[in-house]
Amino acid sequence: MLQSKRNLSISPQSAPNSLSRRQFLRLVGGTATLAALAACTPPAEAPAGAAGGAEAEGITLIAWFTDRRTINEMTEQTAIPEFESRNEGIKIDMQFVPESELQQKLLTSKAAGNAPDNSSIDETFLDTLTKQEVLRPIPSEVIDVREEMGQLTADLYHISPTGDSPEYYGLPNGVFSAALYYNAGLLEELGYTPDDIPDNWDDFLIWAKDVTEWDGDTLTRSGFAFYGNEGSLYSCLRHQLGGALDGNVFATKDTVRYSDEIGIQSWQFIMDLYNEHKLDSINEGLVSRERFGNGNAVTLYNWTWF
Repeated sequence: MLQSKRNLSISPQSAPNSLSRRQFLRLVGGTATLAALAACTPPAEAPAGAAGGAEAEGITLIAWFTDRRTINEMTEQTAIPEFESRNEGIKIDMQFVPESELQQKLLTSKAAGNAPDNSSIDETFLDTLTKQEVLRPIPSEVIDVREEMGQLTADLYHISPTGDSPEYYGLPNGVFSAALYYNAGLLEELGYTPDDIPDNWDDFLIWAKDVTEWDGDTLTRSGFAFYGNEGSLYSCLRHQLGGALDGNVFATKDTVRYSDEIGIQSWQFIMDLYNEHKLDSINEGLVSRERFGNGNAVTLYNWTWF
């Protein structure tokens, strides 16, 4: 079992909270991520004689980002306007590239001498792209990593791929995270508000079991729907049990951990949700999102992206 008072990450069914840039970076800095932001080419030179506020006048930075609809919209509608408003004279030329093509395209563009200024990458690309000298160190004046993103990120991403002094070649710009969604109508029908949902496992399991209903062997209402999301829940439980390092399912970029002590505890906890607490049905085979979408689940566990 998990230790008591382990926090759940709870978010509403709609209208997600807005994060400031600093809050976002600190959130990312404390969690495992699957993306990195890295400088690929030297900064553009300032025009001759430029000084002070005019130094950045007329500069256009080319950036490649993974081609995903939600990321595209956030980047175009929020991130770019915010950046350009804070950095007068600098424009962003954003180009979205399919992730499956991104690493090879960066290698090719570097060889051709026309690499972008910045690119988002999967962090598993870091090893190859640093050793091939595609990525260049991020200048220290751009960001104080420890202050903005926390000690864990500052330590993990301060690397020396070629044996030289450690540098920051990439920084996380996103995070996969667990979220608990709720059915507002069912909550009201059962006499609860969102604030009544417990935020630790011990109390939550009691509450979720109380709002779960079975008709014989048929689950008619799940208090905590998660069938089909066990893999994501497993990763979440690992982090809660083992922390950001020992709890990380990825031991290296090539290996994963499933059968260590933390892994066994996590899988046992998941099976207890089925067999002991009976919060969802493993036999019916109904994916939790479908059950939730059909109005037959009070809460839904699902991974999400920040």
